[in-house]
Amino acid sequence: MAIDQGHEVLYFGSYRGQEQNACYKAGILFRGFRSEPFYGLKTVKGWRSGWNLYAAGFAAKKALKKIDPDAVFSTGGYSSSPVISAAASLGIPYVILEQNSIPGRVNKKAGPEAHAVCTVFGATGASFLDSRVVRTGMPIRRELRAAASAGTSPTGLPLILVMGGSQGAAALNSAAMSTALQLRPRQARWLHLTGKTHFEEVARRASQEMGSVEYEVRPFMEAPEMAEALASASLAVCRSGAGTVTELAAFRLPSVLVPYPAAHGDHQHANALEIVALGGATIVPQASLSSELTGAVDGWLESPERRSKAGEALSAWDEPEAPAKIMSLLQEAAEVGL
Repeated sequence: MAIDQGHEVLYFGSYRGQEQNACYKAGILFRGFRSEPFYGLKTVKGWRSGWNLYAAGFAAKKALKKIDPDAVFSTGGYSSSPVISAAASLGIPYVILEQNSIPGRVNKKAGPEAHAVCTVFGATGASFLDSRVVRTGMPIRRELRAAASAGTSPTGLPLILVMGGSQGAAALNSAAMSTALQLRPRQARWLHLTGKTHFEEVARRASQEMGSVEYEVRPFMEAPEMAEALASASLAVCRSGAGTVTELAAFRLPSVLVPYPAAHGDHQHANALEIVALGGATIVPQASLSSELTGAVDGWLESPERRSKAGEALSAWDEPEAPAKIMSLLQEAAEVGL
């Protein structure tokens, strides 16, 4: 949106991960630093990470002085730490987006000096009592938002969409297939996105065991296909990261949420609790998948009325204008810095 409005955008990030490649595909200028998570100072790895963070902070400050931006926007994480620290030291206003119910360390520390803290979940504000908190929601991919806005309703047999995240989830993969077999008498279709790591194993097992169950296995989907899948689904079984939950809300799609148990601060469980309180989901802990997933899925399948009410609640929680709201706060911040 910033580029569409004629603003110049430069992305500062780590050489680790997928940031550089994503910027290249989007046509956004990228400036990289050798930042990484800080592991403490008890090991060689920890000292190296500390040095890289220090060097990244120095490089970020030098770069910000040179380009003199009007404002900085951050979504948190270790790669943002040197940039936000440099912006604060130079008096450059910044806006942060805290995506989860329980904030990460970088955003928590940066919140008090931020022009605004944008949030997705209502519960997040309790962690930023000394900050200006604005619930903006979280932007999702344009293709998904456009498809969600079209308002297509599922037709035919209920489609259950299983998603384990970009890396997949072995426990969720196994439990989903077992549930499909146990619910064989109930007419439903399954679309299972495994992640690249587990695709071959799940596809092989599905071909051997599913028999008459309509069970499609894919490693992942690009945005256009993903939009179609979300619009066609009657129920999702998935993790409860902020991006996933936001996409479900956009498509008014109820879910069985399986929080990732190793997430920082157990934030995925906290995310899920907010959606459960709305009536838009049920939670099945990963440790209870084998005993609880089948009942949870069946409970949604047997009640179209429950799914409809969940969709209405999710629609009310959704923030379709999230990009515009965040952009407005950034423009405010830029004007303050003039």
